[in-house]
Amino acid sequence: MSDQERWGPPGATPGPGQPSNAPPPPGAATEVVPSDAPSPRRSRGKVAVGVVGVVALVGAGVFAVSRLSGDEAGGAETPEEAVELLFTAVDAEDVLGAIDVLLPAERDTLREPAEQFFDEMRRLDVLSEDADPTSVGGVDVRLEIGEMDVETTNVEDIANVTVTGTASATVDGEELPIGELILDNVDGDPSELDTRTSSEEFTVPVTVVEDDGRWYVSAFYAVAEQARQSVADLSFDDDEIESEEMLIPEEGVTPVGGDSPEDAMDNMVQAVEELDVEAIIAALNPDEWGALQRYAPLFLDDAQQSIDESGEVSISIDDPVYEVSGSGDTRSISISELHGELTVDGETATVDYADGCWVVAADGDSIDSCQIGEEMPELDDMFDDPEPVQDFLDAASAAFEDYENPGLIVEDVDGQWYLSPIATMSDQFFALTGALEREEVDQLIETGEGATESIFDEVFNFDLSVGDDDFATDEDTGGVADTLPPEPATVPTFETLPPVTVPGETIPLPSVEGAAGDLCYTETDAQEAADCFGRLIESGDLDPVGVEVYMRHPECGLAEAFWAGEYYRLPDAEFMALVEQAAPCFQQLVQDGELTAGDLPYELSHPECLEGRNWYLALADDEDNTYFERLTACAVD
Repeated sequence: MSDQERWGPPGATPGPGQPSNAPPPPGAATEVVPSDAPSPRRSRGKVAVGVVGVVALVGAGVFAVSRLSGDEAGGAETPEEAVELLFTAVDAEDVLGAIDVLLPAERDTLREPAEQFFDEMRRLDVLSEDADPTSVGGVDVRLEIGEMDVETTNVEDIANVTVTGTASATVDGEELPIGELILDNVDGDPSELDTRTSSEEFTVPVTVVEDDGRWYVSAFYAVAEQARQSVADLSFDDDEIESEEMLIPEEGVTPVGGDSPEDAMDNMVQAVEELDVEAIIAALNPDEWGALQRYAPLFLDDAQQSIDESGEVSISIDDPVYEVSGSGDTRSISISELHGELTVDGETATVDYADGCWVVAADGDSIDSCQIGEEMPELDDMFDDPEPVQDFLDAASAAFEDYENPGLIVEDVDGQWYLSPIATMSDQFFALTGALEREEVDQLIETGEGATESIFDEVFNFDLSVGDDDFATDEDTGGVADTLPPEPATVPTFETLPPVTVPGETIPLPSVEGAAGDLCYTETDAQEAADCFGRLIESGDLDPVGVEVYMRHPECGLAEAFWAGEYYRLPDAEFMALVEQAAPCFQQLVQDGELTAGDLPYELSHPECLEGRNWYLALADDEDNTYFERLTACAVD
């Protein structure tokens, strides 16, 4: 379970009668919202229509790439001009103009799938017929650039531009290019998306790259630059790491292609067998992964060392048999036969593929993909009412009956063939959407709702009925007999509990009636609530990671303040006095093995790093994130 799943969304304030949410996991860059901050709750229809509106805009924008000609120069003479062109296009809702300033290799990567994406979305009625990528309907963005600060790097062909200015936007939901599929299946009206924002200041970093004498905005290099700068900021204060080590390499990993599509696959197979990180990166399509290849020398040695020191690991793949189809600069490769072995610390697993079936064997056991369906239990044995689930499975089987696996995509770049993961993923996406018709999508939506309800009823339906002795029986509760306190007059469920507040949104908890642990939240006394949780944990009916550490160990002295809902709001002096007294108790539990270090929030694991403040309140005022950075740096060190 991840730290976020363990602690839940940040920002919720616990109290009697409601589930509480512990602090964010240590080291997470989390925005903290004060509990009294406004967080309007949106309707299901409005949220759904909003998502569709975004999908529509993205679809229209992606299609714009297909309108570009590979022979167009594009770009600009200076970094500033490239950024100005980008912002001018966005200001005019001209997605085509915005795409025109992208680095040519990135533009080429998107061009071919872009038109197909737009056509598919229009065919399936996700987008309306009048969606126009050169002038996105329903959106009016107004940008005004104030200053541009061009920051050169140690190489001449990459620069970072920090743009400051003001922005405002107006959205007319009725004019958004939303298709009939969405409008027919969503409870809500596009007009609910109507939005008007006042002018606000912004600061945006943009990475530009020079190619053949022209400057282009680059999305892929921007990701690489953000990663490099974040690592550099953490490393420069470390005596063991010299800042020069984080400079952009003058030359990156040299791409290594094959003379044929089969050679391209052989290059990748050999690199994987040898666990050679550099060779794996070199075998990738440079049009897709040029930024990764350029920046790879910054991390290659460490990555390779980690693999080499991870233990006895070996991979062997014996003479795979390929089937190649297609023509021109793009080919599809399907594997028709394969035998491989993976050995880790002396334990070996084998993988065989032939006649469309995968067979994985290890420790005397094997799994055959072609027999999984035969070995699955009958739906009648899994569900009280299997019909809705079966209807959905039948609809899905019929809908994707025309699906044809496009295989792995390899592309010719400057006379050499390379594996193209991005093209492979896009072709897989289009193979799936291409198998669908509008009527089949409607059928999937209709049957999917029924199947979901049936599954949730089966998984979460706990009968907490009370017997003559005021305790639930084994049959009533599915095995939690004698572990639950007497049922109160009104049993709360997740649906009746207050919603969880997260930055920018209020999300109601899922409706899971009668879930284990609900009764504990009815207790007003902290010790009684902790005892209730303890009984359920001891019986195995409640995962301990789902209960806040304060309540799992009330003997350490924080349960009462936490359960009363005042813990996160305590003044600095009171907060520090409380946690400094409780921290040794929790740290001893870690040493005794009853808790793990990851169970403890910062105030209990490193109270000395709080600077004498209630860090929950401090983070709410930490607009520039400097306090959080100091806190995490102190705790990590």
